Amino acid sequence: GPLGSMKTILVKNLPSDTTQEEVLDYFSTIGPIKSVFISEKQANTPHKAFVTYKNEEESKKAQKCLNKTIFKNHTIWVGPGK
Repeated sequence: GPLGSMKTILVKNLPSDTTQEEVLDYFSTIGPIKSVFISEKQANTPHKAFVTYKNEEESKKAQKCLNKTIFKNHTIWVGPGK
């Protein structure tokens, strides 16, 4: 698909005021990131983001290490970006 291969992860339950920069900072602790796309529904509802890593290995590691972690007081869900 247009989002690339297994390098893209889907992040759910982000606070609605989350910025691309905050997502980038948080997820780049795992490895270099190619792009961040935040899918905004409406204000005050949790948002989703697609984070694309430069390497597939790190995308897998992010799913393992960052799933169900606390991001800005929200427990986020991290999985494959399909």
